[in-house]
Amino acid sequence: MLKKYFDYIAITVITTIGAIMRFYNSSEMSFSNDELSALSRLKYDNLSDLIDLGIKTDGHPAGVQLFLYYWTNIFGDSVFSIRFPFIMAGIFSIVLIYMVANKWFDKQSALFASATLAFLEYPIFYSQLARPYSIGLFFTLVNIFFWTKLFVEKKHDYKIGIGYGISIALAAYTHYFSFLTVIFMGLFGLFYLSRKNLKYYLIGIVLSIILYLPHATIFMAQIEMGGVGGWLGKPESDWIWEYLFYILNDSYIVLWTSLICFVILLILSIKNIRFSKLQIVSLILFLLPFLTGYFYSIYKNPVLQYSVLLFSFPFLILGFFSFFRNIQPIIFYVLLFLYSTILIYSTSFEKKYYSTEHFGEFKKIAEKIETWNSELGKDKVCNLININKPYYIQYYLPKDADSIHFEQYRIDTQEDIVRFTTIVKESKTPYLIFAWSNIANFAETIEFIKLYYPYTKDYSEHFNSEAYIFSKNNESSFSEQACIDNFESFEQNIENRDSVIYFEGKSSLKISKNLEYASSISYHISELDFKFQKLVVSLKCYSESSDLEDVNQVIGIENNGESKYWRNMKFNNFTNSSKTWFDVVQVFTFPDDYVADNNDVLKIYTWNKGKKTFNIDALNIRFYKD
Repeated sequence: MLKKYFDYIAITVITTIGAIMRFYNSSEMSFSNDELSALSRLKYDNLSDLIDLGIKTDGHPAGVQLFLYYWTNIFGDSVFSIRFPFIMAGIFSIVLIYMVANKWFDKQSALFASATLAFLEYPIFYSQLARPYSIGLFFTLVNIFFWTKLFVEKKHDYKIGIGYGISIALAAYTHYFSFLTVIFMGLFGLFYLSRKNLKYYLIGIVLSIILYLPHATIFMAQIEMGGVGGWLGKPESDWIWEYLFYILNDSYIVLWTSLICFVILLILSIKNIRFSKLQIVSLILFLLPFLTGYFYSIYKNPVLQYSVLLFSFPFLILGFFSFFRNIQPIIFYVLLFLYSTILIYSTSFEKKYYSTEHFGEFKKIAEKIETWNSELGKDKVCNLININKPYYIQYYLPKDADSIHFEQYRIDTQEDIVRFTTIVKESKTPYLIFAWSNIANFAETIEFIKLYYPYTKDYSEHFNSEAYIFSKNNESSFSEQACIDNFESFEQNIENRDSVIYFEGKSSLKISKNLEYASSISYHISELDFKFQKLVVSLKCYSESSDLEDVNQVIGIENNGESKYWRNMKFNNFTNSSKTWFDVVQVFTFPDDYVADNNDVLKIYTWNKGKKTFNIDALNIRFYKD
């Protein structure tokens, strides 16, 4: 009786601390790009538009999006309100895995399993996101709970069959990998079928199919759309080992703690070890979703991410702690306490979970933009930002009529870049703010801005996101080394000087359609007496035609005639006009793995691959140390 009392205290303490770790800082942490994407797709007046425009285009089942649609209509769209149900799902999952492990093995295995789910960074992180993962984990565990009732506890009841069927449908409506996991779980049920449980098993299967039918058209639409292969790469052969280390907080402390606990618990329970089919089931049910995702990603379309294995993660925990039973209570609770303490320490302090930015910032970027506009005056600031959708930054900015205005929200296509350069050139305000978050930011944006706003007044750096404020006044903060040539004394292509069309001085360099390579400048690496990280090339270009297709500015490193690194920038990224001077900017960042060789030659040149005729002038080359 006393042992049972302590078990209840232990699971209560584990769940309470797990809840605190999930609620703590959850409202302060910025919404991620994915969360804001989901919220932006709730802004429809009717259910039909929500399904057609906000769900079918996403790639996830409809369940979470539908839930958020009604939830936000009732409880609002504050960070706490939106994340609350997902955090609660994560907390309930701690209790559920305890209940399942207790029935599959025993209470000692159950307490270690629940502590693992409660305190590791992996499940905590996905419990704090308003995305399908935490709820999908919860419904997967609910499904295991009813499966356990039916096949392990051998309770034959209509309510269990109905609960089993509903849990399958809910998992299917939440995430496709959650659905996949419960399908595999259901298939294993075939090995446990008997005359007594067949009826209730079939009730569950038939009910789940009926409940899922309304979703079939959405599923087919998303299948036709494809997956996330556009940005997600194929997994490497060592992916599973990286994943296993990741779920252990990427921590050798947690790794060795887990292994030592395993060995000690194994030794202490060596006389009581029993093997069962459920241990094999646990291993296989973890491996099957992984193998399915892995081979689908290799041969069809990349879908395998750490997040999608969260639903099968409980089986890995169950299998790992399945061998231990009948350990002396005092020794057991001391080991459980030490194990839990180390996991909490690793997550909270070693990995600095609560002070780490886990994805591109929007909240802090918005706060900076609002502060700068307030201090300097909105009429004196030109605001530009590069994000996926305007809503992502608008969510965190004031909603009043005098809210902050952005001249541009996205810099992606060639038309976007041209518009960006036009806005910067024509801006009359003394200050310009530029920010970006969670997007492939055009490398030349900052350097182009510096052509017209050369002074960096303030800067805010975050994970996969930045915010700058530039000024037209004061001098540039970068002056490490520069080579400037306006072609007045340019030694190459002397016969191509043009004294009629020029931007500054008395002449420019005219590049005819017969001249494929021009304005070539070379540096032997040995000539550069400092370590540098990047260089920036800018120049002015004039063309009688707006067609500058396949005209490139090139920067590369060669060694004995062989190219080591090479990058080009197309001229037509910067203009769609003719008969006017425009700026071309190129940034070359030296690779982290670059090791300088005395035979390396840095080459900078214009490549007229498209055989066009144009003029260039005011060539400027700047080297940056940092």
